[in-house]
Amino acid sequence: MNITSGQFFAAAVSSSDPAFEIALEANSETNSAEGRRIIPSMVEKPVDELDMVKDGIDTIKKQGFGGVKKLFKKAVDKAMDEIADKPKPSPAKPDPLDPEFAHRLPHDVRVRYAAIEDIQDLEKSTDYYEYRGDSVYGILHKVADDLYREISFTVPTDEYVEKHFAAEAVGYSVRDWRREDARLHRMRVYFLSTDKAKAEKAAADANFDQIKHDFTSVDFSTCRDGLSTRFNFPELKLDPKSGELSLNFVTGWYLPLKTLEGRDIQYRWDALRVSVKQGDTLIRRKVCWSKNRGRYCIQTAKNIFELADGGYMAELQAGDYTLEIEIYNETIMSYPFTVQKIETTDSTNQYPHYFSLVSSYDDYARLEITAEHCLNLHYPLKRLVESKHSVDEINIEITMEKDGQAWPEWKHDHYQTNGLTETVKVNNTPAWTLAPLKLVFPFGDEPELHKANPAPDGRYRALLTVDGELFDTVNFEFKDGQVISQAFAGSATMPAEFVYTEEHTGVFIPLTK
Repeated sequence: MNITSGQFFAAAVSSSDPAFEIALEANSETNSAEGRRIIPSMVEKPVDELDMVKDGIDTIKKQGFGGVKKLFKKAVDKAMDEIADKPKPSPAKPDPLDPEFAHRLPHDVRVRYAAIEDIQDLEKSTDYYEYRGDSVYGILHKVADDLYREISFTVPTDEYVEKHFAAEAVGYSVRDWRREDARLHRMRVYFLSTDKAKAEKAAADANFDQIKHDFTSVDFSTCRDGLSTRFNFPELKLDPKSGELSLNFVTGWYLPLKTLEGRDIQYRWDALRVSVKQGDTLIRRKVCWSKNRGRYCIQTAKNIFELADGGYMAELQAGDYTLEIEIYNETIMSYPFTVQKIETTDSTNQYPHYFSLVSSYDDYARLEITAEHCLNLHYPLKRLVESKHSVDEINIEITMEKDGQAWPEWKHDHYQTNGLTETVKVNNTPAWTLAPLKLVFPFGDEPELHKANPAPDGRYRALLTVDGELFDTVNFEFKDGQVISQAFAGSATMPAEFVYTEEHTGVFIPLTK
């Protein structure tokens, strides 16, 4: 256990923050410590009645009978004031929008420091300790003998949040919030010691900006085997009638485990954040928590995170937006998307307009090979919105070429043609673009698939015909029974589906006209 009992003095790194004192009682069985935390400069000194009596005696000694008369008159006047039914001026109420009041520290409070679990094994503890009150939380860490550093964050008043951070998840919804965000919560740094001079010297020597930087900056060298952190395509859902955007989960791969100062990144708390922006304007920022249950908070490869307070993000109008995924304040993924408002022209249409979301995801088809020797091609219907948004229905057909020639040489039987053509209802169906369309192409080396082996190796071209006209093609290589993934010269924020293809079902291949 790294915390000991004693009377500690806490010196602030910033001169504007008040010093405090705390008498800690350590408990080795629970690996925790408790104590009453007092800010001496903010605690009102109680009226000492004994001092009042002494002052009265001194007055009588100095002024004799005249002093007695003065004391009597003073007592009578005070009593009359208390009895009189006079409206007394009430003290001015503090302004909840004043930054100092909005982020004030409680001046007399009892706190409990508890050991923080290891995010990779919750049955183990780290050498960091955390506490949380109604409006303040913090982390305590031993830095030397009889010297501790505490970093605390104060949550602002409701009025301050409503005025300045209306688009943020500030942290009141559940008991486990620990935002650790110096933009939203007032950050303070203290050094604690039973030796007051030692605490004051450590605080004077410390650099607030450097501590702040290292505390939440991500150490990407702590990813597994140096693999880069990636996130899957975000499963954004846009209500076609209202334009309401929602996102329930995000999936991350090979997450970094430590900050630059060496502490665990707190994925159990609010380290992972998702934002929707329009240009430089923040529409909504929400935090995410690991969905892992049991002993492990973070797995070495795949981790799924759930957005706080449900998946609702905002009601959007037509325009260009960006979704960003951040660990603390470091952007890991930037995902542009566009909301289209589609005006329909059919006079019988029940919906004069609807909304559709398009993104780079719609530039690819996902191909997967089944055990029954079929090629499933998942086609994004959003590519058809501009040209087909007002028709009654769309007919889509898939055909195949191999090495520049029509393939296969035989005709498919009746049962095999079921997935080659699909009809999509459009009119009065605003949700027609929400899910990709699955087309199924028999992909064996002979007509009877139950006897067939995988299709022969080679270069293939899937042709997608829409209402009788060639609309898109997919060029891919097939080898040893698998679609070969393509190498993409993408950015550091490229989705995981393109980087860790072996970890995903199917392969994404670009669509070309």
